[in-house]
Amino acid sequence: MGQPKQILPLQTTTILGQVIDHVQRSNVDEITLVLGYQADHIAEQVHAESIKVAINPNFRQGISSSIKCGLRQVPRETKAVMIVLGDQPWIDGKIINRLIEAHRESKPGITVPTNKGVRGHPVIFDMKCKQELLNLKGDTGGKHIVERHPGDVLEIEMNSQSIIEDIDTESDYRLCQGGLK
Repeated sequence: MGQPKQILPLQTTTILGQVIDHVQRSNVDEITLVLGYQADHIAEQVHAESIKVAINPNFRQGISSSIKCGLRQVPRETKAVMIVLGDQPWIDGKIINRLIEAHRESKPGITVPTNKGVRGHPVIFDMKCKQELLNLKGDTGGKHIVERHPGDVLEIEMNSQSIIEDIDTESDYRLCQGGLK
């Protein structure tokens, strides 16, 4: 794509800028933005006032290293964390808030959005999952943790493609410029 996808233009901002905007407009208590590859360049391009920025020097080790980097920034009193991906710009504050409300009401270990039965993002993990998240290795996210604890997972049907669509290719990017794929 010629540059980090997070800073590609999208509407009036960038892909990552739109993600940050949606999270900031939600009921999330605190935001930690984890940056790896070209972190300084990306940080210059996004307006990250009022959020923590954590630089992941181990980004080459995969997404698990970013999850661990972010978790190390979380205050001790935190009860749960929501992992939001930086390449899903169509997940809005309504989806985020609905997940937060469901998680607070039901108090499961893990809250996952679905679209017609397909699991997506963002995912909320209770802090009882913290050690398992810190034990992740390589290019592995929390999917295996979700699979290991089926009785502790709350699925919330969102009826929205946004929770499963991301931007990985130039084709994805071109499609997303016109709205959700």
